[in-house]
Amino acid sequence: MTTRRQFILTGLCLGSGLTLVSCAPPPEAPSFPDIRFTGEPPFMLQASQVEIRTPYQPGDAENAFPVSPLRAIQNWARDRLRASGQGGPARFTIADATARIADVPVRGGISGTFTDQVSQQYDVAIDAALELLDPAGIALRSARITVSRSATVLQSASANERARVRYNLVRDMMADFDRQAQERVGGGGFGQYLLQR
Repeated sequence: MTTRRQFILTGLCLGSGLTLVSCAPPPEAPSFPDIRFTGEPPFMLQASQVEIRTPYQPGDAENAFPVSPLRAIQNWARDRLRASGQGGPARFTIADATARIADVPVRGGISGTFTDQVSQQYDVAIDAALELLDPAGIALRSARITVSRSATVLQSASANERARVRYNLVRDMMADFDRQAQERVGGGGFGQYLLQR
């Protein structure tokens, strides 16, 4: 038979255990490297300079991404585009660098309660164009590249896991962009105006 003393001691032990669990430090937020392309050879353009234009204005969702699409595509332009110093200007215009986070409706009831459902969707997109102009401003060569990717996460995903998904999404989209640029710009589309690939 459980005595009153034993009952109190048991309650204290359980309470202490709960306190220890609740006081456990939260997991550290992961650190993500910047998305850069310095390991790739630059496109050396026969141009006086490379101008990066950003008419696109980012929204609040970009702040939830460890590296936003806008930062990643600006990094790409700085890392991959070079001017020889001769000829007209080259212009790189970022028309879109979207990042969106959308909550996905989940099922209710008993089946919904015991099912790990998709709760969020992430969408990212890039739309950018490279133009090589003559000194009068007439386009000699141009290439427009658009890429996009989406991903979803489950209800059970932690904050760190969600951040990892968002980071990988932008990283993989930029790899798609770089591959297309290699084909469109480095694959002969800019002809004699591309001095080095």
